[in-house]
Amino acid sequence: MKPTLLKLTGVFLILAGVFASCKEPEEPVYPVNVSFTEYSLGSSCQWKNLSYDDKVIIINSNEELKKYIECKGESNYPAIDFSKSTLILAHGTANSSHIVLSKSLQQISEQNYEMKVNILLTQLPYLTFWEMPIIVNKLNKTSIIYLVVTYKAYE
Repeated sequence: MKPTLLKLTGVFLILAGVFASCKEPEEPVYPVNVSFTEYSLGSSCQWKNLSYDDKVIIINSNEELKKYIECKGESNYPAIDFSKSTLILAHGTANSSHIVLSKSLQQISEQNYEMKVNILLTQLPYLTFWEMPIIVNKLNKTSIIYLVVTYKAYE
């Protein structure tokens, strides 16, 4: 009788282990910092067709990207693997020359993100434009990115 009891106890322990490991995956705790890589066009290409009104464009294909890039001669821009990545292009206007101090991207819910750009305005009073292109892991088509731009005056 003891071998049967030992086998039964073993079966119950195995089943308890299986059920304990079948927990639902935990929901992420938001906000979550999102890693990114800065993207540069190089010296022979430039951005075009941007409204410079503190907005974000989400680009998920080369066809979309070509709408916003202009290159000199036969030059080309650095390739992006859009099967794995998304290009986020934030852009805006500053009322003086500027230096981008920092940028960050956080996922604030399942489909919502917040991109923060901190800009230091210098003392040269003329209108300038800024672009902040970054590459992230592929985003869903329904993702929304809120842009928060902070301008700090140079002292």
